[in-house]
Amino acid sequence: SYATRRQLKKVLGHFAYVLKGLQSLASIQTVQTSVLLDGVDYSGAYIFGGVVNSFSVGGMVKLDDVLFDDGYFEVLLVKPPHNLGQTAKLISLLLRQKTGDRIIRRRARDIQFSFPQPVSFTIDGEYGGCRTEWTIKNIPRAPKLRVLKAPGKKTR
Repeated sequence: SYATRRQLKKVLGHFAYVLKGLQSLASIQTVQTSVLLDGVDYSGAYIFGGVVNSFSVGGMVKLDDVLFDDGYFEVLLVKPPHNLGQTAKLISLLLRQKTGDRIIRRRARDIQFSFPQPVSFTIDGEYGGCRTEWTIKNIPRAPKLRVLKAPGKKTR
């Protein structure tokens, strides 16, 4: 998604991501990776890996059953399709929020990715860096927020 120019995002909104995704579909490469989700091994070859705390992935794949304060991330791993039929089925499953033999969806607090070559990550739609090791931890209630009372409101 960071490959989509900001100007295009502003003009076309969500459709800009769809357009850019369709453009790059043929050039998506499979990446062999070691994946640990709360200590469980999901290593394999994937065309997409996402760690989200949101109701959607890229505005396309909807995740209705997400809780923001449960201490877990949603993890989506997509294995490569081997033919046009699998590609169509994969897209259909993703858009209908379903999993299948090529889609792994799990919830995890401690996520580790290891790659043989540096791999770049996108963080909230922008370039997040490039490295061989990525560790992502969900630390519940880590930020401390101080909320001032609104003017004219009485505190309880």
